[in-house]
Amino acid sequence: MIEKKTDIESAKQASKNFENIRKSLTGLLEILNITLSDNGNEFYFNFALDNIDGLYQNFLELILNEQGLPKFLHKLKHSDIEVGIPYGEILKEKLKDLEQKSTHKL
Repeated sequence: MIEKKTDIESAKQASKNFENIRKSLTGLLEILNITLSDNGNEFYFNFALDNIDGLYQNFLELILNEQGLPKFLHKLKHSDIEVGIPYGEILKEKLKDLEQKSTHKL
């Protein structure tokens, strides 16, 4: 079966997004290590490290959930789920923009 060009582009974009997330998490770890661990704040460093580890593990579980992920994304795009994090409104706008772009391509 020949993949549509949009499928190939989508897969490349997803790989790029995952790599960017990995780099961001690595950067956060480096910043935390410099600012907290080296300054005698190991207690806070460990809490932050636990949160980053939890974020990464949950992100992986989310993207590997083939049945639940599309349903979750649908709800998120249609504002059925409150994002409740900083930049939540910006995230919603970006999701709406992405949805409009994908609709226009069809």
